[in-house]
Amino acid sequence: MLDCAAKYELKVIVGTPTYAIPSWLAKKYPDILAVTHNGKELYGHRQNMDITNPDYLHHAQIIIEKLMEQVKDYDCVIGFQLDNETKPYDTCSKYAQAKFVEYLKNEFPDIDEFNREFGLDYWSNRVDDWDAFPDIRGTINMSLDAEYKKFQRKLVTDFFAWQADIVKKYKRDDQFITHNFDFEWHDYSYGMQPEVNQYEAAKCMDIAGCDIYHPSQSSLSGREITACGNIARGIKGDNYLVLETEAAGNHPWQFGKKINDNLVFLNLEGKAYVEKAVDDAIDRGCDCLLCMDDAVCAQAMRRLRERHIKVPQQVKVASFYNSSVLENNVPSITSLSFDSKELGARACKNLLRQIEGEETENRTLLPYEVVLKESTQ
Repeated sequence: MLDCAAKYELKVIVGTPTYAIPSWLAKKYPDILAVTHNGKELYGHRQNMDITNPDYLHHAQIIIEKLMEQVKDYDCVIGFQLDNETKPYDTCSKYAQAKFVEYLKNEFPDIDEFNREFGLDYWSNRVDDWDAFPDIRGTINMSLDAEYKKFQRKLVTDFFAWQADIVKKYKRDDQFITHNFDFEWHDYSYGMQPEVNQYEAAKCMDIAGCDIYHPSQSSLSGREITACGNIARGIKGDNYLVLETEAAGNHPWQFGKKINDNLVFLNLEGKAYVEKAVDDAIDRGCDCLLCMDDAVCAQAMRRLRERHIKVPQQVKVASFYNSSVLENNVPSITSLSFDSKELGARACKNLLRQIEGEETENRTLLPYEVVLKESTQ
């Protein structure tokens, strides 16, 4: 791929591949999957890992170093992106909580001062021994909970600094380090990302980057571009890179039919986001859920079961891919089946033809099959 980029004089930013773990790693080290306020993450979607887990960090370092050895000397490689839209993923693992206790001990050398600062005598929440610090997930003290969220943001800052130190051992002086920070989500990018202190996190980087997904053209006001641009420019007080975006609005994928933008949910990276999307859709009276892929659909089905909502009697559900992820689901799930490998191959061929200056079709249609099953009957 880099040889091809060099041939066509394309400039490349290489990303460290640490934002999605393979299934064998999750099976070998189950503790890598994050423990959160909502319980333990299941394998399937991206960014479901504990970024403080020693086994995760060990294998992440191995793959970063192997990658850097392979790509650092390519002239077309102009920089490196650390991870992808990194967040703490609400990690509450034993490793994260142990780090939190050490963080508090450094902030409050006197444990009595710590108890006074957070008002922990209330309802007998007092901590008299750091070694007996209770599981943070059970706290009723909102000040302590807020301090843990602040600490989680620090975990992201530390994670970036750790990756940057590895990359710096290999990169050339003319290669930069960046990251694709994202924003708060209101069915599109808008506002500060609450899970990351981007200003602190970017100190180990040379230039800030961002991912921004705008609403469709009919809903685009200009405020979104201005607000997100100002945030991105302010991260390091300089210009920034747009590392991800979309060409024509977030979700205008309609053919003559108006889509309610408020019922399209694209930020589904994690159990909590899927649950909120399902809750919002159901609370707004939706009687059908169309999921972007089978992993999201599996999480949506779990949420519907938790809410005692019957499929298909009360809500119909359909998905894309028709993969093995849902093969044992009850009821069976209606899905759109197509050759995803062929889709990727066609996209690559079209891209190469465009690079060569050849004309390509604006739309490529592949054979597909709607596999009707119990979830939509």
